[in-house]
Formats: sequence, structure tokens, C-alpha cells
Amino acid sequence: MKLFQILLWLINNGNTSLVSLTEQPGFSCENICGLQTPVYGICQINLNNGYLNDVNKTKYCEYPFIYNDYECICAPGYLLNGSFCIQIIQLLTFLDQQIFDNFLILTNNLQENISNIQNKLITAKNYIYDYVTSEISNLRLNISTMFEDVQYKQNQFELIVQNNMSSLKNETQDMHSNIAAHKLITDQLRFDLFTVNATLVSQIQQVNTNIQVVSNSQKLITDSLKTDLTSSTNSLQTQINSLNSNINSLQAQIYNINIVNSAQTTDITKLKDQQIQKLAICQLTQGPETGYCSDAKQCCQKCTDTLCSDYSIYYKQYYYCSGDVISDGKCGDFIRSE
Repeated sequence: MKLFQILLWLINNGNTSLVSLTEQPGFSCENICGLQTPVYGICQINLNNGYLNDVNKTKYCEYPFIYNDYECICAPGYLLNGSFCIQIIQLLTFLDQQIFDNFLILTNNLQENISNIQNKLITAKNYIYDYVTSEISNLRLNISTMFEDVQYKQNQFELIVQNNMSSLKNETQDMHSNIAAHKLITDQLRFDLFTVNATLVSQIQQVNTNIQVVSNSQKLITDSLKTDLTSSTNSLQTQINSLNSNINSLQAQIYNINIVNSAQTTDITKLKDQQIQKLAICQLTQGPETGYCSDAKQCCQKCTDTLCSDYSIYYKQYYYCSGDVISDGKCGDFIRSE
């Protein structure tokens, strides 16, 4: 924080500063003014109720402090920091390293987010594949069970018909064997046989009708199963298309993240080339009104502040904005500084 205060001073005041001689390292008031106390950088003594400057004794200053015919100041290329002069190039090097470190942190976070998205896509793909495979297997099992049930019923019906035909044949043979001895019975049997034949014809017609009904029912069931299978296939295709659309959307988001990353790299290079003369700093004060935010929601609301949205200085345990605010008031990306 001290270094940032120095940077603000540099932007506002140039590269010189007045300093009391009592604060200079290597400077001895005794060498200049004897035992007198320097006042605002100049050794003075009281003579006849007035002041007299001892010019010959105030020209001694240790580098990087120099004398400017009035007092000790920092030499060109140095900046005052408390009681010391700091070389400006060292300060710029330190700030450049800080910017580079923050850029590395942001890059690592982006890479971690991309990896998480890819893992989620793989998990979703595997889940959908397993679900589709299970549904198809269940559908095939149901179709197989229905066909087996229809085949069983058809076999049972054919067995009943065969049994009835066999019984009828036996009865006819018995009647023919007793014709000679029982003519009356034969006549009656002939009448009965006529009746039976008529009934049998009716039964056969009914059987044929039942067979046709069963066949039609089987066809309806088969057509319904085909329709259900087609509907399920179309539904699954719709879900797959939706997943592909979501994947394309996520890929577009990843592309936008890469664009933001590239833009941030360009901004950092621009700040370095301009020797951080246009850098705006959000001061660490209470509340979001000054540009600093104590939680994610406040940070989101303050992203419209020019000081916090155009340039970001990151501090531990505070949120900072990493993108612009959408026009409807929703916030862009924001990250908690670790």
C-alpha cells in the first residue's frame, strides 16, 4: 500500500520533494549548523532577534540527496519515501512484476474453469449415452415379451381347434360302424350330423373371424410399437440436438473467455508501455461507494464505476470485477481474490 501511495504522489507532483534535514540519512545537523536545529531544511541561528542562514554549511547532502541552493532533495530518477529516496526504475520494476503475477493468477483460474466445463460435458455425454442404451434395451425386451405372448395364445387356439376336429372325427366313425344295426339311429344321426355340420360351419367361420381379429390386433399392436419406437427415437434425437446446442453454447463461452483473456493481455501491455501513467486505483476504504466492494453483490453493482471497471488492483479478501456490466443490470464475471 505504501508503494501505491508513492505512485500517486509521482503522478500528481513529479519527481522532486522537499524534506526536513532532520530526516536525511547520513546528514548531520552538527556538521552544518553546529548544535542548532534545522527549520524546513535550512539551518538557522538567532542573531539580534532575527534569522541568519549559514549558506556555506547547508550545502552538504549525501547522495541520492542533493542540494538545490535551498535544501536537500532527491536526485533526478529518485522518489521520496519517508526518510529515503527510492529509485523510480526499481519501483516500476516491482509494479511490473505485480501486474505479471496477477495475470498468471487470472490465466490459471481460466484454465481451471475450462477444465471443469470439459469434465462436465464428458459426464453429461456418458449419462445420456447410458440412459439411451437402457431405454432401447427395455423397449426391445417389451416388444419381445409381447410377441411371445401373442405366439403362445395362437398356439393354444390351434390346439383347441385340433382337439375339436379329432373328437368330431371319432364320433363320425362310431356312427358309420353302427349304421347296419341301428338304421333309425343312423337316420337320426344323419339329421344330427346335418345340424352338427351347420353348427360346425358356423364355428369354423367364427374361428376364421377370430383368427382375423387376432391377426388384426397383432398388426395394430405391431404398428403401435413401431409408432412408439419412432416417437422415442425422435425424442432422443431432439435431446441429442439440444445437448449439441448446449455444447456449442459452452464452446462459444469458452471462445469469449479466450477473447477476454487476450484483451486483458493487451491492456496489461498497454499499461506497461504507458509506464502506468494512466493507471486508476480504487482506494481501500469502507463501503462500495468508493469503488471497493465487501461482497460479490456489491462488487457487481460497482462495476459501472470507471475506476474499478477499466483498471483493477487486487487485494486479498476482496472481490474485484473482471468484466463489464450488462445493460439490464446483471453482472458479468467476478472473482474473489485469494
